[in-house]
Amino acid sequence: MKRSEIRSELLGQHIALRSRLAQACQAAERWNRGEAPRADARACLIQFLDELRKHNLREEELLRDVLPGVDPWGSARAELMSEEHVREHEELYRASSDATSPSDASVALGMINELRESVLDHMAREEKGFLGEDSLRDDEISLDAFGG
Repeated sequence: MKRSEIRSELLGQHIALRSRLAQACQAAERWNRGEAPRADARACLIQFLDELRKHNLREEELLRDVLPGVDPWGSARAELMSEEHVREHEELYRASSDATSPSDASVALGMINELRESVLDHMAREEKGFLGEDSLRDDEISLDAFGG
């Protein structure tokens, strides 16, 4: 798979995740206003969590072997992904799971809004650090150009 194809696939998944997260937030807001049952909000959040988990696994699978060779900073990117990235994923899973448990709508809504901000920040960092055109380009960058 070409790097540009990896980038396209993962960015497409980010778009879908943003949409699914927005749906979960809207469901939580409807629950908070008494317009929908808790089960609707919980189902949306669980669906988002499942898609996030699948995306993260795919992302790690696709980038693990690619990042070290993309440019002189590729090894640092790969190391950052394998340590910090996995830890962030675990924190997002925990926050998502926690947000499905409150029986008080306003508490759940607050947790989901915090989760939304964390997920959006996380994806923005990924898009800048791992998924940018400078990181996942199809042409090779010579290390010799950097004195390597």
